[in-house]
Amino acid sequence: MKIAAIATLAYGFLVLAGGIFGYVQAKSLPSLIMGGLCGVILLAAGGYIWQGNMPAAYVAGAMALLLSLFFAYRFSTTGKFMPGGMMLAVSFVAVVVLVYGVFASLRDHP
Repeated sequence: MKIAAIATLAYGFLVLAGGIFGYVQAKSLPSLIMGGLCGVILLAAGGYIWQGNMPAAYVAGAMALLLSLFFAYRFSTTGKFMPGGMMLAVSFVAVVVLVYGVFASLRDHP
């Protein structure tokens, strides 16, 4: 589960930083609010995953999946790689790592 925790913490920092950057760059208050909220939720989930809390991995996975869908929509409508395409790729990697971490944990602790 440690790889899932590390990936969730890194992803949470990226989402939080992206929200702050969106506000600084484009004065987007929704970007700041949602990036901050989602980033803090992911950071908290990463901390709980580190402690071995399995439901936190489900929360982080659901959050990463929702963000993947949002950024896929954003990328498809704008056609710009930044930020939609990059965050879609990062969100997809986070989902894959979280799924791997959950299944590896279930395999190791039946």
